[in-house]
Amino acid sequence: MRLASLKLAAVAVLALGTVGLVANQVFAAVPTVKGIGKVFQVVNFTASPTGAGFVSQVIEVPDKQTMVVTDVIFSNDEPSAPPASLASLRCTPTGGGSQITIMAPVLVAAGQTFSHSFGQGIECGPGTKLVVVLEQGNPSNVTGWHITVSGYIRKGG
Repeated sequence: MRLASLKLAAVAVLALGTVGLVANQVFAAVPTVKGIGKVFQVVNFTASPTGAGFVSQVIEVPDKQTMVVTDVIFSNDEPSAPPASLASLRCTPTGGGSQITIMAPVLVAAGQTFSHSFGQGIECGPGTKLVVVLEQGNPSNVTGWHITVSGYIRKGG
């Protein structure tokens, strides 16, 4: 009877180790933060920019709602990219005005990936657009980037 318990414990430890190894390689395809309030829409934005500079709108936030960003992944697969390759998230008022940086620029070197899950989420309020901004040392040659932004739209502002 004791031998069976030891075998079961060994199998359980092996299974947990395997799950941990696999989970370490999985990126968030859905928001990882549980929504506060009613979640209206799950947002999964992906892009692979090319050309001169890059500012891309992720979503326009409707009135009386808030965009909550839970996860970002920035991959710089360009082997010859300049060392100053920056990626950031900003909220831009739809009627014009100053942008608000909600995620400061992070350096993503050539061949590297930056990924982060925000514990509480970061927010863009009603009447704004969430945008991704890439800044490179050579702004005329933005290639090899893969961008993913996940989150949700919730009620309230």
